[in-house]
Amino acid sequence: MWDVFLVRLLMAVAVMLYYSNFVLALEERFGVRPKVTGYLISYSSAVGVLAGLVLGPVLRLYRHNSPRLLLHSSALTFLLLLLYSTAPTLGTAVVPSMLLSFSTALGRTCITDLQLAAGGAQARGTLIGVGQSVTAVGRVMAPLLSGVAQEFSPCGPPSLGAALALLAVFIMLLNKPRYGGDRSGRLKRE
Repeated sequence: MWDVFLVRLLMAVAVMLYYSNFVLALEERFGVRPKVTGYLISYSSAVGVLAGLVLGPVLRLYRHNSPRLLLHSSALTFLLLLLYSTAPTLGTAVVPSMLLSFSTALGRTCITDLQLAAGGAQARGTLIGVGQSVTAVGRVMAPLLSGVAQEFSPCGPPSLGAALALLAVFIMLLNKPRYGGDRSGRLKRE
């Protein structure tokens, strides 16, 4: 399951790179005041809540094929990070920022489902714990990488995050035969 945990680590670091310097980047790039940044963060959180509410219909649309949904949400996360990092104005940066909450909520759910499906019912507690540990390692690594990338450009952290998300997408594509098909049936039976 090294590939599942590696994808989880890469996506955790990619998203945390975006969030770690969000306020500073908006101030440096667009001259946004903290009050406006607070509104943007609140709106983004509301979109994340909406993503949780529509997760069921989205999974039904994908016929509970978590690997395929994870691949698509990770590709969307890559695209949104890239668009955010290259946005010339605040207006063009807000849209990818809002949609990023949606794609990351889908991705977190799918990676957990994929972990559990690949590991089986006997190791659920262990897999959840290891998955959370991998995410915690990503949260520790992200501020260090963000600080280094920030030295080069205010767009450095989200650009590095986009590169890491793209790497995660490539890893999923290389391991697609392993996780092809509908695994949700097996997970529901167990």
